[in-house]
Amino acid sequence: MKYEFTLYGGAECSKLLVQILVRGVPDSVPTTSVESMQQQPAHKTGVC
Repeated sequence: MKYEFTLYGGAECSKLLVQILVRGVPDSVPTTSVESMQQQPAHKTGVC
């Protein structure tokens, strides 16, 4: 499993401020209940 997070800023949101890459192996034992909250859709435009 791989997650990539990026944060852009500046006048036209074109300056890369932070980029984080997280890799891992999913745990075979779930830590959440069946009634987990539904995820919100990601914003295509980021923070700007």
